[in-house]
Amino acid sequence: MKALSIVFLLCSAFAFAERLPSSPADPAEIFIQSFQTWHQGKRSETQGEAEAARESYQQADELLQLLESKFPEWNKEIVAYRAGVVPKELKRLGLKEEARPVAKVSGPGAFALEPDQIFLSAYTSYQAGEKLEGRNAKDEALERYRESGDLLELLRQRYSDWNPSIVKYRAGRVAEALARLK
Repeated sequence: MKALSIVFLLCSAFAFAERLPSSPADPAEIFIQSFQTWHQGKRSETQGEAEAARESYQQADELLQLLESKFPEWNKEIVAYRAGVVPKELKRLGLKEEARPVAKVSGPGAFALEPDQIFLSAYTSYQAGEKLEGRNAKDEALERYRESGDLLELLRQRYSDWNPSIVKYRAGRVAEALARLK
């Protein structure tokens, strides 16, 4: 039974991957992909995998550079904020800012995100903010809450009809957390 479940999951994953576009058609998709890649870098770094973290941060930086060059008018404040965070991570891990690579994003399925994925990322960032706030790491908590708010705003813009009451509730919680820490 367990083997059958694994086979089913693999088949589903391959079928899903075939439906994903291979090029960035939407700035929101590029932004979300950069955020998720950055988040993967944070997880790698937490697990002591500095090289994997560096690669994730570099890819996130490349995606942001691509976003800035192809869609310079898209959500300037959000992009500027994120574009300021990623180079700090790279610099902290020993990659100087001037050595950042030129954007080169490709590969099947690199840019398709569903609204539930965006919401999950926003919720995960919010939870991380709560944990950091509980440990009295207020600056880091504030950063996570901002990320959550940014993602919820993207979700509202891109999928305004996706569970608006849930998105509104979570955005309210994020606003409360931001107000509490400011």
